[in-house]
Amino acid sequence: MSDDNPVVAEGNMEIDTMEHAATEINEAAKNGLPYWSGLFVQLVTIGSELAMVFGGVMPYIPQYLQIQSKQTTQGFSMFVCLALLMANTLRIIFWFGHHFETPLLVQSILMNLTMFALIHLCVK
Repeated sequence: MSDDNPVVAEGNMEIDTMEHAATEINEAAKNGLPYWSGLFVQLVTIGSELAMVFGGVMPYIPQYLQIQSKQTTQGFSMFVCLALLMANTLRIIFWFGHHFETPLLVQSILMNLTMFALIHLCVK
């Protein structure tokens, strides 16, 4: 009687499909899939953290090289350096009271070093 009912037959087919999918997932897990997916997640995480750390500094490298080669600061405002120094210094100070992600702390330190390098180049 339940085989004649199309709704019941469709439900049984969905259960069989789900059981088959679960079996395939278990087989993949036995074959080392969690290792590769975990490795992939770690690589993406490290890549994202490195992009976060160095992404803020990278735009200032061409600026530094241009100022160094042309020996002029035309078009560059040291107020930008001041604003970024203040913002990143406040972020570093805030870290001592409430720890946040380490890549953001490293980004702030690198940004301060970059701004000090630019200021040194501009005033020398």
